[in-house]
Amino acid sequence: MSKNRRHELGVGVLVLVALALLAYMALKVGALQGMGDHVDLVTRLPDAAGLADGALVKVAGVDVGRVSSLGIEGGQAIVHLEVQTDAQIRTDAIATVRARSVLGEKFVELLPQSPDAPLAVDGDSLTTAATPVVEIDELVNQIGPLIAALDPVELSKSLKILNDALARDPNRVDRMLTDL
Repeated sequence: MSKNRRHELGVGVLVLVALALLAYMALKVGALQGMGDHVDLVTRLPDAAGLADGALVKVAGVDVGRVSSLGIEGGQAIVHLEVQTDAQIRTDAIATVRARSVLGEKFVELLPQSPDAPLAVDGDSLTTAATPVVEIDELVNQIGPLIAALDPVELSKSLKILNDALARDPNRVDRMLTDL
């Protein structure tokens, strides 16, 4: 085999290894969604505000998938989830929307229930938590009248008393929280 031919073969092998490594890294960071072992699940939500295509799906704080699409049917949001099969999601898992940040970004959290339930397969529907999603702007609007009713002079006096008490005994709050 000529020296030139070996050189071309070596470059070809190097290019193939680089492409394989690139594809592996793309799968790991999620750039190539839809590839790999996953199960497609569906859940119905009364409110999907802040949830978007590509939003994370988590179990116990660990990323296990993504929202593949959102739709609407009968006044409810239909959320399609693409979840890794190694997450071993069971058919009785409960889906709930949680805030990822104060800015309103949301994700879907799957709450496992029974370890004896069958594993979810493509097309299975998950139940939704009955707890409503609390939006930060709604919370601020509800707290607004309370804050407006506060007397600034009385609030200042109260904060000074609290500050003096903490200065005398810095561990007081710690003990109070422990007692709770």
